[in-house]
Amino acid sequence: MEPLKLCPFCGGKARSEITVSDATAWCINCKARVVFRHSDRNFEDGLPRAVAAWNQRARADFMEIPDTPKSDLEKAQDENPNHL
Repeated sequence: MEPLKLCPFCGGKARSEITVSDATAWCINCKARVVFRHSDRNFEDGLPRAVAAWNQRARADFMEIPDTPKSDLEKAQDENPNHL
């Protein structure tokens, strides 16, 4: 099983736990969590699924904000920086 990455929300350390009903990966700082229920009482499938889900990150190109055209007000402010 792969090691847990840091929390995607706060950068805190993560922990994992397996119980009778589910497997959980969570941040010890902000308490964000991923929970998977065991299927058919197969206790070994939940934890790797929880860890994989915790470690999944969005692709960086989806997170970039494209340049937007400037509004007329922004253009006027650029042309006349000393004008109030």
